[in-house]
Amino acid sequence: MKIRLSALILCSLPTVSPVLSATYEDAPFISAGVTFIDDLEVATIELGAEVAPNINWSIGYSSSVGESVTEDEVTLNETRKLSWGIHTALGYEMKLAPYLTVTPRIGLNYNQVDVEYFDHEVGEIIESVNHDQLAPTLGLKIDIGSLGIISDFYKVDSEQANKVAPDSEHIATRIMATYNF
Repeated sequence: MKIRLSALILCSLPTVSPVLSATYEDAPFISAGVTFIDDLEVATIELGAEVAPNINWSIGYSSSVGESVTEDEVTLNETRKLSWGIHTALGYEMKLAPYLTVTPRIGLNYNQVDVEYFDHEVGEIIESVNHDQLAPTLGLKIDIGSLGIISDFYKVDSEQANKVAPDSEHIATRIMATYNF
């Protein structure tokens, strides 16, 4: 019985493997764009590829290009914000037409936002606050030919959002343009 089963598996491998390899492309992609975290814009880059038939996996990095500086109208103190983060996503690719592909994505995002309150009268930093957050993301990748767009969303921790931007909706948005190789 064991010999027949192993012979059946060995005989069927040559017929199954071309079918799997024909649908599995292993095509990488690169994305670049911006993440909006309340009133902070963060440059974002992402690399990804198809790791199994119709399954895309990507990893990315976000960082402030410069610091966001705002002045408090009541105290005339400056608020300086810097941010960096990493993210990953897993998606299921669905071909709707020969040149149109839609990929719903779920992922995980880590962000660190440093907020410094600077007093001009004293000439020094009054308070420095560091906010770390790990949050799930939901998104969508739409490809038309070799070009595409990615949009991801995640909820900003309410404690972090209230200190960083008290009047915000507490949703971060990541928008990226994509090139598929």
